[in-house]
Amino acid sequence: MAGPSGPKPKIRLDRNEILVSPLSSGPVREELVIMNEGRGRLHGSIRSDADWVTVLDTILDTTFIQRVKVEIRPDKTPPSGESWVHILSTGGIARVKVELRRTPAPVSSLQMDEKRFQFCGINGDEKISFSLTVRNTGSGFLSGTAVPLCDWIEIPARGIWTRTVQVIPARVIALKVPKARHPVGRIHVRTNGGEEMVEVSLHRSTEKRPIPRFIPSSIRISWSVMGIIEERLVVKNTGKGTLRGTIPSRYPWITVIPSIFSVTDSMVLTVRVDTRLLPGTAPTSVSLSVITNAGPFTLNCEVARSYQVQVKPRIHLPGRKARTRMTVLDQHGTQLQIISSGKSGGEGEIWFVEGDDTSCVKIFHPHRSSPDMEEKIRVMQKSPIRISPGTGICWPKGIIVSTTSPSRCLGYMMTRLHSRFMPVHAWYDKPDQDFSFSMQAAGRLA
Repeated sequence: MAGPSGPKPKIRLDRNEILVSPLSSGPVREELVIMNEGRGRLHGSIRSDADWVTVLDTILDTTFIQRVKVEIRPDKTPPSGESWVHILSTGGIARVKVELRRTPAPVSSLQMDEKRFQFCGINGDEKISFSLTVRNTGSGFLSGTAVPLCDWIEIPARGIWTRTVQVIPARVIALKVPKARHPVGRIHVRTNGGEEMVEVSLHRSTEKRPIPRFIPSSIRISWSVMGIIEERLVVKNTGKGTLRGTIPSRYPWITVIPSIFSVTDSMVLTVRVDTRLLPGTAPTSVSLSVITNAGPFTLNCEVARSYQVQVKPRIHLPGRKARTRMTVLDQHGTQLQIISSGKSGGEGEIWFVEGDDTSCVKIFHPHRSSPDMEEKIRVMQKSPIRISPGTGICWPKGIIVSTTSPSRCLGYMMTRLHSRFMPVHAWYDKPDQDFSFSMQAAGRLA
């Protein structure tokens, strides 16, 4: 009769699959946790069946938990990209699958803003230019070509390569257009995200009609702060008659003011974007349909957020500011060197006299200098006033003229007061001053 069996270990893994990115450079190390859910000691061995997967610790010996390092070399994987790590133990057999994570290839998708262009009222050999707006609604790069299927439609740059939006300029060669009244041509747009056929038709007329032109043909609006952003759109009528049309709004966050227009020569419209209403999934580029009596048109409007780069504040070192110097003549013809004080008022700027601390010069502002002002200063000079002690009045002492020939009046010389004197208006022109006190002070001064 057999005796009772002892405690048995039981193996358990934290996972049964290890996924590694194929874009990883160099070896990748993953950790595998082996647990013992039973009793007793768990013994065993760990091995890999591929040379690009290496088990760094092949001996299993634990009563609770053991962490095992596995080194994977994605650069040496075979096309299958699959391997197994086998664990043979006293608590059972387990294995872990090692596989490269195959990232799905990005897929592109073609979408055209406008598949039909109609140009009405064409007269003679008019120059016609238009643009194809190609959009990529997928996640990959959209590549391909836009090839005209007739010789009177020309596309200078036929290549398509974009992740978002690409505008392809095109034009009609008037000399090669068939003489039919309504010629029709086509453009084949072929990409890795699909194919589209664009139709271009001309409708000739013996009558002269309006021909619209939009400046710019593609609108870009950049914003950094939430709010309303406005851009100008100029509508020109290069034909005859009156151009009438409307630009309906397809989105609540963009409007054109005015939305209905009537143009004989030119008109300025305002494209207004309210960035506060932009949804989180709003496209960076939208199309605006323009419906006119000369045919339908499409304008591309790109709305992009611009991030301002933070600029570190510059450190300004204190320095001595150089003052302006000037040579003038007094009323006796003596040269004076004057130095700007940097202080000015409504009439002019105050200048110090070099070597004379008792006098200063006021140089008039150009718009205040006049013959009447010069005559006024001369009259004041001839009529000096008596100044009581303790009172400072800067009365003109003489005319200051330029050194050029003929000389002209620049200002006048006056007494230079000490900094302890205060301007008169400081006594009654205080913001918190009572009005009655201001009236009394003004009356006493008068």
